[in-house]
Amino acid sequence: MTPQRTVRIFLAALASLAAIAAAASPRGAIAAAPAAGEVLSVSPAHPDPSVATGRSYFVHSVAPGATWSDEVAIANPGSTTIHAWVDPVDGITSIRTGAVYSARAVHMTGAGAWVTPGVSSVTVAPHTQTLVPFTVSVPAGAFAGDHLAGISVESKQGSSSAGTLAITTMLRSVVAVQVRVPGPADFQLHVYGATLRAVSTTGTSGIALDMADAGELLGKPDLAITLDGPAEYHRAQSLKLDTMLPGDRITDEILWPDALAPGDYRLSVTEDGSGRHGVPFVTGAHLASALRPWAPGRVPAVVLPLPGPTVPAWVLVASLTGGSGLAVLVVLMVAGARQRRCLHCRRSHRRGRLIAVSELDQMGCCVSCAVAVHNVGAGLLCHECMRSHVHSAFAH
Repeated sequence: MTPQRTVRIFLAALASLAAIAAAASPRGAIAAAPAAGEVLSVSPAHPDPSVATGRSYFVHSVAPGATWSDEVAIANPGSTTIHAWVDPVDGITSIRTGAVYSARAVHMTGAGAWVTPGVSSVTVAPHTQTLVPFTVSVPAGAFAGDHLAGISVESKQGSSSAGTLAITTMLRSVVAVQVRVPGPADFQLHVYGATLRAVSTTGTSGIALDMADAGELLGKPDLAITLDGPAEYHRAQSLKLDTMLPGDRITDEILWPDALAPGDYRLSVTEDGSGRHGVPFVTGAHLASALRPWAPGRVPAVVLPLPGPTVPAWVLVASLTGGSGLAVLVVLMVAGARQRRCLHCRRSHRRGRLIAVSELDQMGCCVSCAVAVHNVGAGLLCHECMRSHVHSAFAH
């Protein structure tokens, strides 16, 4: 009998994401709550009018050794009472760049440890709001620059499905707390290495970049990548990455548009505007076997944020454990009033809910969807196609 696999899914309503996007922010589609009464919304209780994004998340300068206090507004727009934990969490860089937040059970090593909420849990009745105070205590030895934390409000009521694949769903909302410690600081992208290899989601031509934000500020670097190889092959590409946090090091995979023949290549990566200030990272790469290109004709139009008022972005971090290993799936829950099409089946969904997928590492069974999401940053799937993708990922 096939062992039962349990998936613990954390649905994080990142109220910070939509606002940080304007100033070195995570990527992803702007989204509405998945269903009334299922999740709490969080936001600054006293928005700072001097900060353009102050209604969406906290931004405050705090000197080393000093403290700062404020309040989080926690609202329940639904029709059922919600009991939730309140926890500080660390902001981290995802493997595809972009800011995400640690789970409540994870030991904090960053700015999350500076944040102390006034309560550890809340109960919010339907159509009401409660205010939760918190204090940020910056250590005396804190370095100048950006430090990203969050305040997580996670529902205590989880729901589970039965069957071979058991899924426990936990809903949470996170409001970002961006602390800037005064002093000289800048963003510095440092590229440690670059190589040619098949992209894990698609098996097609790709470049793996080992890089870090070696500076003190959040940043969204612009890359210029040039590849020269056998038979006078030459191709240059420009790429804008999402948020990288100070001190974080990741290896990102970049899809390459051409077929690559076996042989020796010269790879040049230049970060334009900060970091190396136009000085390229140059390395050689040997490709033992040919790589096929991704199919550009199958990539859909870019998913753009909806116009109008800012609404929270939803991130679903699913830790898929079972049999052969651990996988992480990040998806964005979205709903739009205007007509949109499912990336996979192409059916229209006017006023219906769609799921905007931002990471498809465990959905390699559908190459076209994986390529689209990898390049665009998000793609919309209907619930039926989303379920088929998840089940096929487990089957493989």
